[in-house]
Amino acid sequence: MHAFKTLFTSGVTIIIHLLEIMGITIICVGAIRDFVCYFTGREVNVRLDLAQSLSLALEFMLGGEILRTVIAHELSDIIIVGAIIVLRVALTLLIHWESKHLEEYEHKEHEKKA
Repeated sequence: MHAFKTLFTSGVTIIIHLLEIMGITIICVGAIRDFVCYFTGREVNVRLDLAQSLSLALEFMLGGEILRTVIAHELSDIIIVGAIIVLRVALTLLIHWESKHLEEYEHKEHEKKA
């Protein structure tokens, strides 16, 4: 039984790290892409695109934190992970809210030009 618990914990830990790596990769690729678009003058809303990249990355990282609760052994670990989850959810909601308003603003500006 101890071997199964160790194997399970190791497997979940690997998945957590993979989700975090995916989130970090999305942030890096999105930031580099938007940085290049900004300085090359491509017609892309850099703020909106970067916000969407950050939001997607936070979703992956949030998945990792939720999995981390599965292998938490003590109440203090669960409280810390819970606080991290609350912060990441708040950031995700804030980024979604900002993205929505940026899309509305961009749509209004596009209608004014037409």
